Amino acid sequence: MPTAICPQWAGVFPVLRLGGVLKHNHCQRIQTNLQASIRGNIMTSKAWIHKTTTRIVFLLCFLVACLVLNGCSKAPPSPPMKISFRGSSLDSNTLVLQVQNTSDKHLSCKMWALNKVQRQTTDYSFSVGPYKMTEIGILECGWMFQTGESVSISTEGFADLNFKVP
Repeated sequence: MPTAICPQWAGVFPVLRLGGVLKHNHCQRIQTNLQASIRGNIMTSKAWIHKTTTRIVFLLCFLVACLVLNGCSKAPPSPPMKISFRGSSLDSNTLVLQVQNTSDKHLSCKMWALNKVQRQTTDYSFSVGPYKMTEIGILECGWMFQTGESVSISTEGFADLNFKVP
């Protein structure tokens, strides 16, 4: 229960309700100030509760949106191609990459190769028609594939195909 101090009586008395009337004029000022203070604190508390509730609702909406967006995103499918190697006609120690398109769509691709031992890399863009095969080697991109090299082929709309040269 809120209390007020009456300077004339030098004592503390209870304020029973906000609309209560006190005997002395100066006590009425105290009561009015106390009522304004209580109303101000109530309004401040309401504003704080509203602001906190708004923040919690926003946070929950954000978390739900993140979960929905993550749940809707699927990993892209594997590219419709088969990879194989054949020995090079120019150098018996190197290989030629064979990429066969197993779909009825034209594929535009980009290939990266990395030779960690020699610290060399290359990239090469190529396309493969529907159900066709293309070969990539020293004549096409200036690269001789060797055992252990890392190769990556990216095709728009599909997951990257990563593999090592056998």
